[in-house]
Amino acid sequence: LALLEDEERGGPLALSEYLARFPEIAGFVRDEYAVMLERNERDAAFRARYELQQKIGQGGMGEVTLAVDRVLGRKVALKSVRSSACDARMIERLRREARTLSRLEHPSICRILDVIENDGAVTLVLPFHEGIPLSDWIDRARARHPRADFLGLDVGDDGRDSRRSLAAILTFFVHVVDAVHAAHVSGVIHRDLKPANLLVMPNGLPMVLDFGLALDLHAVNGRLTIAGESIGTTYYMPPEQIEGRVATIHGDIYALG
Repeated sequence: LALLEDEERGGPLALSEYLARFPEIAGFVRDEYAVMLERNERDAAFRARYELQQKIGQGGMGEVTLAVDRVLGRKVALKSVRSSACDARMIERLRREARTLSRLEHPSICRILDVIENDGAVTLVLPFHEGIPLSDWIDRARARHPRADFLGLDVGDDGRDSRRSLAAILTFFVHVVDAVHAAHVSGVIHRDLKPANLLVMPNGLPMVLDFGLALDLHAVNGRLTIAGESIGTTYYMPPEQIEGRVATIHGDIYALG
């Protein structure tokens, strides 16, 4: 406890100081001191490589921070479990998301660059993609065009803008469906497809995000949910998922529809 308090105040004392104060538990003190030094070294290495800039996303369990990888000179997105939601199951869910993403190869699925573990915490290093969530794109389109339909499709009198918008939307969703199909072929069910998890890239094409609730049918212990537990976003969940039954690819198809 004294070691942790000193660390929080600005830095631990020399090992000899603690050994002199707690000679009766000298072995325990040495072990804990070594663990602390190793953790501090990993923290320093992380801070040396990644320059944290700003939080760019937050959900019920996780948060995403924009950072710069100083070694490779590129922007990355760091995904971690929020401290208030941090427990063993959430940490394992993040590990599984990393393993799932490592198996998926598709231009419209956000890939994983690295996994960093330190003192029980897990951080996923993901590419940073410029773009806006489809949910925000829809809201902006509706604000620009009061007569827009539920997708933000312009319904102008001449119809020409509508046809251009419809072609762009259809192209976008063809790529989304192809990405989800690729995941299904690899044995992965997303289970949380919704506009907020579909990024609209500057070229108008999608990037499917957030496989944190995905079910990997090839995992040795594929389920992290409790029997009967309902996970996902209710508005886009099929009835069987709301009822906590075993997920299938049909749930993703329902969400896309």
